[in-house]
Amino acid sequence: GLNPYTQYSCYVTANTSVGQGSSSTVFSGQTAETGPPPPPLNVTAYNTSSFSVMVTWQRPRYPNGIIRGYQISYTPQGGNAQLLNTSGTNSSTLLTGLQIYKVYNVSVRVLTVAYSNFSSIFTVSTDEGVSSAPLNVTVSNITSMSLFAKWQPPLQTNGILRGYTISYKAQGDSTLLTTFVTNANVRLTSLKPYTVYTITVMARTKVDGTPSNQVNISTAQDVPGPAQNLRVLQKTLSTITLTWQPPLMPNGVITQYQLAWGSSLTSYMNAQFVVVSGLNVSTTYTFNITAWTVVGPGQSTAVQATTALIPNVTGVSVTPLNVKTVQVSWIRIDIPSDGTIVGYNVFYTPYNNKNRQLSGISQFIIGDVTQGVINDLIPSQLYQFSVAAVVNVAGQNYSGMLPLSGKNMVIYNPASTTTDISSVVLASSLIAELIGILLVVVVVVLVVLLLVRRKWLKWKSKLQISGSSKRNDLAREDTVLCTHFSNVMAESQVNEQPEEAIYQECHFIPTAETCLSN
Repeated sequence: GLNPYTQYSCYVTANTSVGQGSSSTVFSGQTAETGPPPPPLNVTAYNTSSFSVMVTWQRPRYPNGIIRGYQISYTPQGGNAQLLNTSGTNSSTLLTGLQIYKVYNVSVRVLTVAYSNFSSIFTVSTDEGVSSAPLNVTVSNITSMSLFAKWQPPLQTNGILRGYTISYKAQGDSTLLTTFVTNANVRLTSLKPYTVYTITVMARTKVDGTPSNQVNISTAQDVPGPAQNLRVLQKTLSTITLTWQPPLMPNGVITQYQLAWGSSLTSYMNAQFVVVSGLNVSTTYTFNITAWTVVGPGQSTAVQATTALIPNVTGVSVTPLNVKTVQVSWIRIDIPSDGTIVGYNVFYTPYNNKNRQLSGISQFIIGDVTQGVINDLIPSQLYQFSVAAVVNVAGQNYSGMLPLSGKNMVIYNPASTTTDISSVVLASSLIAELIGILLVVVVVVLVVLLLVRRKWLKWKSKLQISGSSKRNDLAREDTVLCTHFSNVMAESQVNEQPEEAIYQECHFIPTAETCLSN
């Protein structure tokens, strides 16, 4: 009735009718091993990764022998059992090389002289892991700023499938963009027009899975941005040369540039330099350049430019040939190569005696010359001369602008024998100075007369205050003076003298005025 493989201590005592005697010396002994032993106790397991499980247990209380090791059985769900033998008395072991996110049935038995029965089964699962890549990823462009991607789930999720992570970036851009969806498709928006994007998809469990193969696709074309740096390179009388650069955002393949000015519209295939011809001389144009893709035109860019002017004729001078004829000379003008000087218009305007302009006259001098003869002028008449070039551009004649008043003009009197224009200007200055002096003299005389009259009026009032006797004497004197004044008047009518002379003859102006009033 002893237990197997158990240590016992023994001693012996003698018994008589009187009682028990002294015990013998204690001696010990152990029963032999036997089998099979009982199974291990409290078997448990937990995952340590997607590929491993830790198994623990407790040894049996009475193993019935020397524990030589343990044997662990682990069976994947739906698979065959696998055995792992351990030696020694350790009460745990790590199972490795397991399948990802797989359920296993685990049990343990102990080995003494024989194996015990397996313990009760403990069920455990390996951890979630990286899923395989999604299948059949396809991407299509919907608009110039959006893409649509779809795919099929991975064959092995290796965990609970929570959704999909989509990574995408524009070609040449280092910024990686991501988005997360739970469905097997996604619409990517706010993209750049006509830009190649690289797209990958991966399923997500507890962790991100294996990325799919990259898909490269471009967004659709859109209308382009405005052309850059539209500017004028060169201008002539009838042409303007323009240049520009492509849009910073072409948003597609530029198929053409359209240049518009006035009512004209011209298309250029991928040109960035053009000479616009057939323009009018000295005319301002607004040019608009517009880039096109297959989608349509973009925003236009404008610049204003004016064709070249016909230069003013300078250095005009006049030389008299006789009293009715002068020779007008000038300096030749330089014009752009697309124009030809066909002649000069000489304008001459006479002045009346009040120095006012009369109706102007012009004479056309043929050829690229620097002088011309003007005939049939009025002797001693003041004239103003000016010259404008006539230029032929593309079969059409254009006349240059006349200079502003007083600039590049000559005022000339054909009766003068001098050829020095400065002398004419000097004479005009002297006349103006004399007129100014004369006006000053007239003003001074008027002021003196006004003072004299005021003194006379004061003196006259004093006479009116005097006594009657003095008035009688004055009356007699007035009678004498009036008689003298009458004689002077009669004589002046015969000699046609002015009234001023009559006043001087009377010597006493107030009395003379009295006589005239009587």
